[in-house]
Amino acid sequence: MQNSGRFNSNFPVTVSGISGATAIAAGNVNSCALLADTTVKCWGYNQFGGLGNGTNTDSYTSVTVSGITGATAIAGGNQRSCALLADTTVKCWGYNLYGGLGNGTNTPSNTPVSVIGL
Repeated sequence: MQNSGRFNSNFPVTVSGISGATAIAAGNVNSCALLADTTVKCWGYNQFGGLGNGTNTDSYTSVTVSGITGATAIAGGNQRSCALLADTTVKCWGYNLYGGLGNGTNTPSNTPVSVIGL
């Protein structure tokens, strides 16, 4: 596969702004890291809010997900991510056309929303 010019690396690179990562999650167009301080940072494509930082602007460097503290696990999906919190609740953000955020809507969210019914 030839490099189309969109990507400048064919090998692993260090993610800017990440230290103390305890877990990572990757979707199809963005990625996230759970940090030792129980916060989450994400980077990549953000048209539907998959970075969770309150914007819809793509980021080539990691940005902090708004309002997430006490995260114990993370998961990534199709332009959305979720965090399991220490209080056993779950919050998700990003693409939501088919209700994947679990908040009873099909509206995308660029900030974390609580999953209903868990």
